Amino acid sequence: MDATDELAAYRLLSAAVADDSTFALATYYWAVTTPNAEVAAERMARAVRLSAAASDRERLTIRAGVAFHLSAPELGSIAETLATRYPDEVHGHFYRGTAFTMAE
Repeated sequence: MDATDELAAYRLLSAAVADDSTFALATYYWAVTTPNAEVAAERMARAVRLSAAASDRERLTIRAGVAFHLSAPELGSIAETLATRYPDEVHGHFYRGTAFTMAE
């Protein structure tokens, strides 16, 4: 699979969610690869609901990703928490930098 093959990613994530409907992170990434914006928003909302039962890192990653996609003002605080608790994970630093850029 090519790194830019969104259709293949969509299919694999769809299969992962079909196999485990409580897999919050797969549901989030499935939403991100969904071409229809309305359906993607519904799937992101589902991922946020499922993240309540996920690990702290996954919950924060999902919440930061959704805040990023919605340009939500809480992105900065979520990203700060993610980067502080999991400094070796790139997502928190990426989202924190993005939040700074969005605030300007």
